[in-house]
Amino acid sequence: MALIIYFVRIDFSNMRWLYGLIIIGVGLVLYLSWEPNPALRSVWFVPDWVAKWTDTQAHESSRTGVPFVFLGLFIGISPLLSNKSFKHWLVALLILVAVLIAAEVGQLFIPTRHFEWYDIGWGALGSVLGLLTAALARFILVKLNWQKK
Repeated sequence: MALIIYFVRIDFSNMRWLYGLIIIGVGLVLYLSWEPNPALRSVWFVPDWVAKWTDTQAHESSRTGVPFVFLGLFIGISPLLSNKSFKHWLVALLILVAVLIAAEVGQLFIPTRHFEWYDIGWGALGSVLGLLTAALARFILVKLNWQKK
């Protein structure tokens, strides 16, 4: 509930910082996908606890979905999708999947990496979860603002 109250106080008219997070997120996904070593413990800015979780074999494919949950959430709460139809939300999902495909296709040119359909599936699932969370938050905010009137 505190998270919803926090969102109510955010001024959605000036969201440049959110667009910056989206751009940084896409850049990080591409950078980490195209690193020759898939183990994140070799990346200097990744915290040890994150690297330990992502580098286990059990999370090898599912880890792709995590950044896309956040990217979907950031895109979903941005003014880009405010008061838009389902078609616009679907286009946002397709753009996120296009980023996933670009990341995977780029791995075809790196000898130590390989293309995996599972990564695309997990990333798409993460994107859907992020967008659904944003849509739910928007729905709740609309209801809260309606009750205030």
